[in-house]
Amino acid sequence: MSTNTQLSTRANYYWRLVVTGLAFTTFGLGGLIIGILWFPLLVLMPLSKRRRQKIARFTIGRGFRLFMWLFGVLGIFNLTYLEKKHFRLKGAIFIANHPTLLDIVALLSVIPSGNCVIKPGLKANIFTWAAVTAAGYVVNRDGDQFLRDCEAALDQGDSLVIFPEGTRSTRNQLKKFNRGAAHLACRRETPIVPVVITCNPPTLHREVSWFDIPERKFTLEVKAYPPRKIVKRASPRSTAAREVTAEWEAFFNHELDFTTEKPEGIVSA
Repeated sequence: MSTNTQLSTRANYYWRLVVTGLAFTTFGLGGLIIGILWFPLLVLMPLSKRRRQKIARFTIGRGFRLFMWLFGVLGIFNLTYLEKKHFRLKGAIFIANHPTLLDIVALLSVIPSGNCVIKPGLKANIFTWAAVTAAGYVVNRDGDQFLRDCEAALDQGDSLVIFPEGTRSTRNQLKKFNRGAAHLACRRETPIVPVVITCNPPTLHREVSWFDIPERKFTLEVKAYPPRKIVKRASPRSTAAREVTAEWEAFFNHELDFTTEKPEGIVSA
């Protein structure tokens, strides 16, 4: 590689580092301002709970869409949605892998009435409690209460985004799936939309910070598969959930090329 090419490559790297920091800072400050000024006011407004949720989710979705647009305009990444029509399905469970920090941002920016499972800490955080309370996001907790909360969200027409890994993946490897989403899917006749997210080259995964950017611009690809339903089975619910979880893991590992074994019977159309 020539000296000029090397210099150009390094200049591009430092430019992307600077604008990545600028983008995340803008996103953080914007979220903080809205979280302090708008969402607490929305919580106090004399509106129905459902109306408040719709306004909050619209605000969050548009904010996330603006953030992803900003990332693209600044040349930080290329964002590609495949089979985008499936994201418009209401009352579905979207099961996705979780390779980057941007996954939930990418999904909630395109899923109407998008609900999601959040960590309990976001509900207790002074800067995020108003947003997640107004939006009515489902808090991840142990026991049947979590499943009842998810079912209530689906019953009112929400689409529910769940990352079975529970947290971001490590580089080029899925974390073991939790069974909560499978328990939910086995309890009701709800369309399941698998969403496979890839990031090339890998970045923003569990082992790196936002400033550990790759040498070149990365591509984030978000692919939705046709909606499906869980295959009925005679086994007890706990056994069925374990089987479904294993099938999902096999499906995602196959689609991500982490294994060459093709899964059988993950779901039926």
